[in-house]
Amino acid sequence: MVTTGLLARALPRVDWSDAYAVTRPDGAPSDPQVWSDALFHQAPRWVRHLLAARQATVGLVGIDRGRPSTFATRTRTDDEVLLGTDERHLSFRVSVRTELDRVTLSTIVQLHNRRGRAYFALVRAFHPIVVRAVLGRAARTLPRTDAHDHDHDHDHDRHHTGSGDCHRTDPRNLHRIDQGVHR
Repeated sequence: MVTTGLLARALPRVDWSDAYAVTRPDGAPSDPQVWSDALFHQAPRWVRHLLAARQATVGLVGIDRGRPSTFATRTRTDDEVLLGTDERHLSFRVSVRTELDRVTLSTIVQLHNRRGRAYFALVRAFHPIVVRAVLGRAARTLPRTDAHDHDHDHDHDRHHTGSGDCHRTDPRNLHRIDQGVHR
């Protein structure tokens, strides 16, 4: 499990985690709040539709509908933002951490009951696709301070443990760096 400063004590127990990293383009912001806002408030249209469908259907099976504060910043440091919520079925936290050459989105989940386990089994199928899409979009669309977007050859093999096609983002620039079921 990837543990960052803010994630280390964010939940009393972690049942599942993952982390994805994307190369931070030259001139892209280093402020993790800017990245967090782009990831969770400027998602691709199909992701917004998927979340709207979730909102419309989960109440029918007794799962709490997400609140507007679900992806609000809970706390932050200079290089990391922590988001998340606590519901009856599960709790989750998301860390958006900026480093010199990459941005990492890490997720941890604590399941509270059978309903949470059933719900998360479905969410788990979509989660990697959504994470890759929002990271890729943010990497492509965030404004650059540098007028030239240089294509540097960074050493990413040391971080690569998964596949990474990211909807028109160069797959060499997006990597799953951790995933696990815990207990």
